[in-house]
Amino acid sequence: MTSVKEQAAISRLLSFLQDWDNAGKVARSHILINFIETNQGKTAPELEQEFSQGASLFLVRLTTWLRLTYMTGSRLDKLLRSIGIFLSAVSSNRYLVEFLEVGGALTLLEILALKKIEEEDKKESIKLLQVIANSGRKYKELICESYGVRSIAEFLAKSKSEETQEEVQILLDSLIHSNPKYQNQVYKGLIALLPCASPKAQQLSLQTLRTAQSIIGTTHPGIVDGVLKVLRTVHLEVQYEAIELIKDLVNYDVCPALLKGLVALLIPSFEETSKQQSQIVSDSSVLQLTAHLPLFLQQAAAAKAIGILARGNTSLAEEMLHLRVVHGLMAAMGNTDHSNSQRQASLTLEYFVQLFPVVEEHVRRSMGEELYKLFRVSAPAPPRPAGRNSAPVHAPAHGPSPCTPHTQIGLGAGGGRDCPGLGFSAWHPSVPFPALAVRLRAWPQPATSVCPRPTPSSGCPGIQPSSPCSCPQSNAEDLYVKMDSIQADILAANKVNVTKAIELIKDLVNYDVCPALLKGLVALLIPSFEETSKQQSQIVSDSSVLQLTAHLPLFLQQAAAAKAIGILARGNTSLAEEMLHLRVVHGLMAAMGNTDHSNSQRQASLTLELFPVVEEHVRRPMGEELYKLFRSNAEDLYVKMDSIQADILAANKVNVTKAIELIKDLVNYDVCPALLKGLVALLIPSFEETSKQQSQIVSDSSVLQLTAHLPLFLQQAAAAKAIGILARGNTSLAEEMLHLRVVHGLMAAMGNTDHSNSQRQASLTLEYFVQLFPVVEEHVRRSMGEELYKLFRSNAEDLYVKMDSIQADILAANKVNVTKELCLSGLSDSTMSFYFGLCNRGQVAYITHFQKEAVQERE
Repeated sequence: MTSVKEQAAISRLLSFLQDWDNAGKVARSHILINFIETNQGKTAPELEQEFSQGASLFLVRLTTWLRLTYMTGSRLDKLLRSIGIFLSAVSSNRYLVEFLEVGGALTLLEILALKKIEEEDKKESIKLLQVIANSGRKYKELICESYGVRSIAEFLAKSKSEETQEEVQILLDSLIHSNPKYQNQVYKGLIALLPCASPKAQQLSLQTLRTAQSIIGTTHPGIVDGVLKVLRTVHLEVQYEAIELIKDLVNYDVCPALLKGLVALLIPSFEETSKQQSQIVSDSSVLQLTAHLPLFLQQAAAAKAIGILARGNTSLAEEMLHLRVVHGLMAAMGNTDHSNSQRQASLTLEYFVQLFPVVEEHVRRSMGEELYKLFRVSAPAPPRPAGRNSAPVHAPAHGPSPCTPHTQIGLGAGGGRDCPGLGFSAWHPSVPFPALAVRLRAWPQPATSVCPRPTPSSGCPGIQPSSPCSCPQSNAEDLYVKMDSIQADILAANKVNVTKAIELIKDLVNYDVCPALLKGLVALLIPSFEETSKQQSQIVSDSSVLQLTAHLPLFLQQAAAAKAIGILARGNTSLAEEMLHLRVVHGLMAAMGNTDHSNSQRQASLTLELFPVVEEHVRRPMGEELYKLFRSNAEDLYVKMDSIQADILAANKVNVTKAIELIKDLVNYDVCPALLKGLVALLIPSFEETSKQQSQIVSDSSVLQLTAHLPLFLQQAAAAKAIGILARGNTSLAEEMLHLRVVHGLMAAMGNTDHSNSQRQASLTLEYFVQLFPVVEEHVRRSMGEELYKLFRSNAEDLYVKMDSIQADILAANKVNVTKELCLSGLSDSTMSFYFGLCNRGQVAYITHFQKEAVQERE
């Protein structure tokens, strides 16, 4: 039995519901207004109490009315706010389930796509979707499964209200978090928004993409093209967000494509600019000014982004040098149709010139002395009026500077700064240089500044805002105003190519200077103490050079040498093995320990990873802990290792070349027969060993999956080389190896098409045996055939390049057995002619040990 009070409450509820059912549009609007004012912010239990445990009856009426009227174009704001009171109430899970069961989420998404509905109503729909998404992962998945991402993204692109667009951004941000099943769908939707016509939508998409990128971790290939096209915008807030996203993306696998794309934008193609120009001229609603061409805006933004990236990371600056960024920047400086392209390119080029001496030399030569002086010489800047930019600037902890740049990057000129003398530049305190036991001054002056360093006043640790700065200003920023059209044409048509050095090295290794070149490259990995000290003293005494030890030209040279060695090793295994004999591993590990230049460490680490055959030698000096870090991520090893580990690498004594020297000594002891037998056996690796090694390499993603790098094939090549060295040094050893079927093994190694250096080393060694023993020549000629034998005798070293696969198979399957003829001959007095052909019988003493061995065999 219900109480009188409960019966009265039920009667009120029934009366309220009856009034709603009988009311028209206006009356229902009044009911909703009263409901919103009375119940805003109430919890689910309070709503149940208000409706006598029948709140769901009113919610189902609201949902039904929404589904009946939303396509008619009626105002829905009050209705949606009323539903929102139920869905957003504390402990409202029951209401949420009831709303979704009748298709509430689909209705809200359909509202976004209807043109008849007011923007304010769509905003309320977005808020309800936010409530649903924030209720848990399964509700986010429900929205995404209902094609919600597409509907929401399209609405963001078409919306005319910035407030509504900001609400959509909040919804997308919610969908990207804690939604692993569909987070990639949201990520792709954000990328698809980048080309849209709404600047606000572009800005919000870029902001959300930065968050999404950090959550997902991997990148989509389309993001590079999308973010680069956004740089065409005239809206600085959009350009700022695009550059911030670019700064994040360089830490992912799209970095090479991104840098390549940025550098390419510095020189717009003729077809693109002509096409864009014709569109602008034909459209009377657009200002017909070439300075506003989107491609030129993109060019200026690219120059600005390159400058920001280069200042933030020297490694990226060096990467862009190889992409001919200097050529592109100088071409952009010659673009007289767009002054901001000239200005941004000039400021960025100025930084590259300060950072890399080699760039300065190329730029000076291309510009000519007159234009270069305009570009580099400083001129006094006008004093800044008092009261402008009056925000206080705090001095750094290590001492005040008259020119302290803001850390936040501005939008207009490429960066806000407190001192006009700095240009757009970020100056950092010098880093310690323990390797040379020299400590530079704590706060270096910029290259364009000649004003003295003031002493801090006792009363004020910072710089007074009203004090004008009189330090000189670089002319690079204003160069475009001063140069004439001829000088602009010189810049636009420049052919500067700083990257020719490595390309030239790749060509020179094919000539007789190869040994000296490789030796020089390896030597550069360990700069001498005298050179580094001399360079350091020059830098300290020269105030026009950046006083940063990390930018020592010798260390830049060291990093470039490590990179060049890696390029050569990837392209030619023979060169890699030659460098092993030059102690390249020792040099690379020493460069990895250079804590004064992170790019030297990075390049050396990446190159060392290419030499799996030296694993044992590397593991021992590194120790297990450091070696695991090295194998897990060689590129970032320098970030993770401590100073003690760096010192261990710098002081390493690794010498991989000791093996052959040791073999040359061991042949003088009683292990000689076993040693020679083992060397000859290595010429033909067993099938089981190669298969086992191959499977290990294929299953290990950290190792280059190339059969040419199989340690057994490297061992095969080394064995062929060692046999050649021993045979040339001692004819007796050559004769011993004949009995071990060395000719058969060398010819089999020559047929190993999976490893060119095995073929080369075996061919050179076999050539010596053929020249030394006529009987060997006869057997080799018969086995090879006349055609292949002629190729072999004309140029044994390059035979592997000229022979075809059938000839290689003939060599690999050869059955040459010189020792069979030795046994059949009985080793009589004719032994001398058997080995040496027709010669003086007095020379029989050279082969007496063969006769001795024959007697022993008979016994």
